[in-house]
Amino acid sequence: VDPDEVIRLCEEEYAKKNFKKHEVKTADFNEPREIAKKEEKHKLSIFEKQFCLGYKETPHSKSERMKNDLLQKVILDVICDETSSLYRELYDEGLINDMFEAGDLSAEDYLCFTFNGESKYPERVILRLKEEIARVKKEGIDAERFDEIKRSLVGSLICAFDNTEAIASNMLNCHFKGCGIYDIINTAKEITKEDAEMLLVRLFDPERSAVSLVEPQ
Repeated sequence: VDPDEVIRLCEEEYAKKNFKKHEVKTADFNEPREIAKKEEKHKLSIFEKQFCLGYKETPHSKSERMKNDLLQKVILDVICDETSSLYRELYDEGLINDMFEAGDLSAEDYLCFTFNGESKYPERVILRLKEEIARVKKEGIDAERFDEIKRSLVGSLICAFDNTEAIASNMLNCHFKGCGIYDIINTAKEITKEDAEMLLVRLFDPERSAVSLVEPQ
């Protein structure tokens, strides 16, 4: 497949349509540092209670974003991925199931972290998550665990090149981050435990955390 030919055909077909041309404008907005609300509760037609613990963060500069996005993935895995001690404890105690997940939303104008899932006792899970975050921030990241997660991250980035859809998505993400598709792998290989700990100090401010709970009707 010739990409240039595909683009040419798309433009040719688009030109035949009577679409009005609009200028795309990015709205200016000033996101406040503070969270909007500390807690939100709702009742819906669900079987199990659902929860989401979120942390609002200050977005990284464009020059920092690629590296810090990678470090954030490592930090989240350290705290509560399926191989972490916290995840195993919560799972063995029946406080979470395999629906539990943690993630980040990172862009030029916003950054936040979320921990969400189902639980009969969501308040207990949220408390344990906060305690684990505080512990890791205070004690630092275990060197062996950091190396394991880093190797897994690099491996997953390399494996993504075996999937054309993932390649296209990564190329788009890299374009907006101002980097090349191979730069991510090279940067992932170079990140250190010290890098992660320095970033961790700046993240997860309890004053900028919020909780959303959904309970069965």
